[in-house]
Amino acid sequence: MISASKFRDMLQTPITAASLDRNGLQRALILVTFFILVTVILIADLMPQKVSLEVGQVSEADVVAPRTISYIDKDKTKKLEQEIIHSVSNVYEYDVTIVGKVEEDVAQLFRQVRTVQQDQSLSRDQKIGKLRANLPNSLSLTAVSNLAGFPEATLGQLEETSRIILRRTLQRGVKADELDASKTALLLEPEVKNLNSAHALVVGEIAQALLRHNFVFSKEETEKKQ
Repeated sequence: MISASKFRDMLQTPITAASLDRNGLQRALILVTFFILVTVILIADLMPQKVSLEVGQVSEADVVAPRTISYIDKDKTKKLEQEIIHSVSNVYEYDVTIVGKVEEDVAQLFRQVRTVQQDQSLSRDQKIGKLRANLPNSLSLTAVSNLAGFPEATLGQLEETSRIILRRTLQRGVKADELDASKTALLLEPEVKNLNSAHALVVGEIAQALLRHNFVFSKEETEKKQ
């Protein structure tokens, strides 16, 4: 084999006419040999390592992967996607028509009370019976009996108070799943707490009977956020 010093001397030796054929051939062989060696080394380094192993067998040497390997756990990925979707807050749309509808319900209820009260052909018990048949079923017998006997001035006051607390609650917004809590909160409104027990009972039951949710779940807008 030609040493490095001899190879360097050969490359530095002037090419003469006498040695041209011999040196030229020798240099060509050396360059070709050098190129082949470099090529073989590069190929060996770049080719993936092949390891023959059986299931459960431990490799005697470290095996380095030539590229990144990704493993996707489909179940965990799906679970994570569902968690992300559920973490997105639902979008609700405010139904501006509900306030007006509820206020009309209040007016209609008190119109019925006045109509029955003014019917002189009915006894008190008959008036109570007729009111129970026409007013919301959730109103207690005590509340209906009070309505049957209240004077006009009191009816006007209770109607206005009912309208005020219902409007205020609806302007804050009521979701379907928060309706019961909102009904309970109606009884804590200052207008109700300032009434005497008989009046507060009537206003509270009327407001609870007529309150409805006005925040409507928007499936389309919620899906857009997801």
